[in-house]
Amino acid sequence: MLQEIARSRQQELLAHPRQIALREEWETAKDLDRLQRSVRVVRAAGLPRHGELTE
Repeated sequence: MLQEIARSRQQELLAHPRQIALREEWETAKDLDRLQRSVRVVRAAGLPRHGELTE
């Protein structure tokens, strides 16, 4: 089953490399946007940043 999925993915990459690259770039951009929004929420809540100690 996994080999079949990997083979299908490889065929897709070979057939449409530019579309695959653009899709992956878009997914990365969405992930970064989600992360930035999460950081803004944490900072707005006044929680300590990574590495900051509170006493």
